[in-house]
Amino acid sequence: MSDDVFRVFVYGTLKSGYWNHEPYCSGALDIQPAHVRGRLYIRHSGTPILAIDRADIVSPASQSYQDDVSPSANDSQASPSGEVSIGEEFALVSGELITFRSDPQRLVRLDELEEFSPQQEKENLYERVLVRPSLHPDVLSWVYIIPHDRDTLFYNESKNPENWDPLVELTKDQIAYRQSVHQL
Repeated sequence: MSDDVFRVFVYGTLKSGYWNHEPYCSGALDIQPAHVRGRLYIRHSGTPILAIDRADIVSPASQSYQDDVSPSANDSQASPSGEVSIGEEFALVSGELITFRSDPQRLVRLDELEEFSPQQEKENLYERVLVRPSLHPDVLSWVYIIPHDRDTLFYNESKNPENWDPLVELTKDQIAYRQSVHQL
């Protein structure tokens, strides 16, 4: 595969089969099962948000989309971080590792969906950071997480902290709305 790619670990509505996958991930070069060490929480909307150990962050997002999709930001020759050890608070969260061509506009669209802007750190819903997914420790991937200045007390714990399931986490009204709009 070409070095002109970037990767995103997804664990919620961007996963295959969910309502944001087709509009935001169509044209992906590759999709593989993956995990990151973390814990899922649920936002008031019923969608997931991920907390990870700050030590697992390789790099925060830069101010430049071009830099963030460049091969050097996603160096496939990055040295693995070693064995994944699960701490008391963290588990392996299931998701997908999606590989895209290095297109800054794709990352802009994903950031808009996740309400993340590198220029507005304090107002972001999510924070975008670079990590090493556990099944693919030789690659780096962007992932959207709870911003470092937010307390997880603002969110509900997921009923399944390792794998988000909208039919378990969403209320009946939220499911009905999504079925009418997105074909859940």
